[in-house]
Amino acid sequence: MRRLGVGGAAALALWFDQPFWDLSWQSFAQEPGTASQAQGWVRFTPLYSLTWSPALVATLTGPALDSLAGKADDEVAAAVLATLGSMLGGGTPPTPLHWELARWDRDPLTLGGYTYYPVGSSPSDRATLGEPVSGSLVFAGEAASLEHPSTAHGAWASGERAAGLILHSLAQSRDGCAAQCPLQ
Repeated sequence: MRRLGVGGAAALALWFDQPFWDLSWQSFAQEPGTASQAQGWVRFTPLYSLTWSPALVATLTGPALDSLAGKADDEVAAAVLATLGSMLGGGTPPTPLHWELARWDRDPLTLGGYTYYPVGSSPSDRATLGEPVSGSLVFAGEAASLEHPSTAHGAWASGERAAGLILHSLAQSRDGCAAQCPLQ
């Protein structure tokens, strides 16, 4: 794990009375260098087409997250709303009915939001992380995914792979069925 980098990430979920954005949008983002309260990269994902809830989820990474590092949660929410307003033509968006902020870079159980390849690392580092340490100890997560690194899908898929390896190991140790218990 030491050979992979860990990037910070935060997500701000905003619930509104009704959608005020184009309902055909699957996501929209502010590019780095755009003048706003949250400098850097901010992506908004509308949830309306998936849940019928008039909600947006703002994902902050890189400089956008760094620019808000010392801010209280309500200040982060205000900066993201100001960014949203500037992205949608400079107006003030409606006041959310409710909001929730997840700051994975500050969470002692995650200490970050995703992994990446720093200089000197390679996909083999992810493969090594995903190898069984013992028959019943296998690490899983997006960091152990070669096919979909740095994604929730990669975390899910690597968890399924790890569970299959553990089940195979347990079946082998129970009755020595290596030939009858192929790896999943």
